[in-house]
Amino acid sequence: MGACSSSNPAHTTTLKPVTAAMREQGLKDGVDAYQFPRMKIFNKMAPAHLVTLFSLYTKALGEGAFNYFTPQECEVIFAAISAVNNCEFCLSFHAMQMAQHGVSAADVQAISNGGVPSDPKLAALVVAAKYAAAHKGVFLTREKKHLKALGFSGEKLAELNFISGLMGAFNQNFVHLLSEGAELEDMIKPFSPFAGTVYN
Repeated sequence: MGACSSSNPAHTTTLKPVTAAMREQGLKDGVDAYQFPRMKIFNKMAPAHLVTLFSLYTKALGEGAFNYFTPQECEVIFAAISAVNNCEFCLSFHAMQMAQHGVSAADVQAISNGGVPSDPKLAALVVAAKYAAAHKGVFLTREKKHLKALGFSGEKLAELNFISGLMGAFNQNFVHLLSEGAELEDMIKPFSPFAGTVYN
């Protein structure tokens, strides 16, 4: 794996102060290009950071990104991990996405609340994601046996582990931005875990 910077002078990048024009280009390349709405929270990220984040996210949800998981299944894993990490932004967004993918309101609510949905296939995904998060990618012997019984082993378990870890990185990013004063957009507040209390 490569590092963020190189000691080879031919591979060094001259960093420049971020200008308003660069920020606008970052929004065009990192938000508009992927057909996302321009949420205010994105203004708290540097343009290159924004483009990198969206390219990773959209690549992970693209057709053929994984051999064992569909984009819809990835959304369920993303929501389950966001519930574990209590990332309000990501959890609200992925709850909205699950609803658009046909997950029932009751199952969306169960996953958002950190529980297990009634649908057996979704339940297996949520349990497996929780196990991936529990020990940061290490699975204990009995956990592996249990997960194998649910259909997760070998390469499939490795993919699930990666998808879970990727979402954990997104959660870390957005929890940090929320802690720095970013606000949740009105469009996703109805899907927030705080919809019935803080936003009621």
